[in-house]
Amino acid sequence: MAAGRSPVVHALGLSLAAFTYITLVPMLFGNLLWFSLIQWLPPQLVSLSPIMIPMVAMVSGAIVLNEPLGWRNGWPCCCRPPDWG
Repeated sequence: MAAGRSPVVHALGLSLAAFTYITLVPMLFGNLLWFSLIQWLPPQLVSLSPIMIPMVAMVSGAIVLNEPLGWRNGWPCCCRPPDWG
């Protein structure tokens, strides 16, 4: 931490950086990609794209945090959650 900065100011900066990342990456690029795809492909095919959200989140998080990816990290993205209803 830089000299003279309080922990509150540092935490606020990190929170704003996280908020900016969450706003820009998934929301902005996701919507741009959605509207681009819907012009080129049939809606039935494009409607499957939200399935990729957990995979994109996991890979981008591993890249940002410089963490390794392996089968233990990836298999939950390929499994269907149980039907509780």
